[in-house]
Formats: sequence, structure tokens, C-alpha cells
Amino acid sequence: MTIFIFEGSHTFSTESSARDDEARMTTDHRTEYAVQLGNVFARWQFDHFGVLTFDEDVDGEFALQETKRWVRRIEKLGGGKVWWLASAEIGDQGRLHAHVLTLNTAGLPDSWLADAWHLGRPDVEKCADSGRSARYVVKFAGTPRLIDYRFDLPPLR
Repeated sequence: MTIFIFEGSHTFSTESSARDDEARMTTDHRTEYAVQLGNVFARWQFDHFGVLTFDEDVDGEFALQETKRWVRRIEKLGGGKVWWLASAEIGDQGRLHAHVLTLNTAGLPDSWLADAWHLGRPDVEKCADSGRSARYVVKFAGTPRLIDYRFDLPPLR
């Protein structure tokens, strides 16, 4: 399977039709989908990995809109375009949080990225392994735990 993706989004709805689709997928298919999607995103060399939590309960759309606003604040701080991959995921405790990978932020201190998040706790660090991190961000793709993912990435060279 070849997938060419440079900018876009995917939404997994928790409406009954989506749950019906989910029920028809086997665990192996879900796992394979997440692995393949992770392998696509693993082709970029990301600079930072972050987990952005929220002080209050939010929905997936709000989480990803706020994640995009966070990216825009980082662009203002750093003075340049920031490329990104983000997912909104339901954690083990049932709380929504965002996983984010950024590109073109290598020269920025981790603290700048963390300080740009105003809605809860940010955990941001240099990305040590882009492939592993990309697969982690979309690990629940094809399941109800991954609410949505979005990205704005440059074309690969």
C-alpha cells in the first residue's frame, strides 16, 4: 500500500455507524493500520515530541484546534514555519490529551515549547527517535481511543 500524504486530517467519530465499522475491524487490522500509518509518518525527522494535557475535559476537535494554536505560538516565538503531526487520544484514565511531533524546532529550547502551552500540563522534549515517536503518536489509529489526528508536513525529498 502506498500513501502520499502531506497535509490533512482524519476523524474517527464515536457515532453508532463508526462504532459499527469499528466492531467489524479485527484487532489485527487495527494494529496493521496503525503500524502502516506510523510508518508513513516515520519518514520525517521530527525535532520535538510533546504530550499536551488539558486542565478540563475537552473534545477532540477542541484539543486539535488548541494544538494548532500552540504551534502558531511557537512559530511566533521561533520566527519560522513549524511543521507538525498531532493526535487527540483518550488515555487510560479516560482523559483526552494530545501527542505532538514538531519539525523545524531543533534550535528552540524545550522550555519555549512547553511555555507556549496554556491549557494544562505540557511535557515536551527533543525527539530522540522519529520513527518510534511517529508510530507512538498514531498507535491507536483505527480504534475509538484515537479520536482524531492532523498534520501539516513538508513534502519529503
